[in-house]
Amino acid sequence: LRAAYMVRMTNEINAHNTRKEELPECWVTLLIPWLELPSDREILYGTSYNFTTSADQELYIRSWLTDQDLGDVAQTLNIQFYPARYHSGLCSIFAMGDMIQQCLPEGGDVCILEEPEHLNWYRAPLESSFVQVQPDKILNKA
Repeated sequence: LRAAYMVRMTNEINAHNTRKEELPECWVTLLIPWLELPSDREILYGTSYNFTTSADQELYIRSWLTDQDLGDVAQTLNIQFYPARYHSGLCSIFAMGDMIQQCLPEGGDVCILEEPEHLNWYRAPLESSFVQVQPDKILNKA
């Protein structure tokens, strides 16, 4: 809801801007996890909300916003997904990769992190994360 109200508030503020052609369509992006495994989605959402694609989940979110009298926001809110998995032992969702790479390159001026621990508790290793070091290249500075 916070992102939806931010869209609405920004739209109200920008309604008074005389240079509307310079304004982006939407200033707010909701970046949320897409649970890659169907079993993870079933654990967290139950069988009633069986999203088979992130597009299905996005449609549900936009429909829910409309039902909450936020239809104006439902059409303009930017929604992006990052790949994630649920860890039942920790009861937590972990990003599978670098979430920051999912953000639009043009970005924005403000980033509000509702749950910043999703950015830094765990980072799934990428092939580019590892650097091979040859033993003969290590220098002993002692």
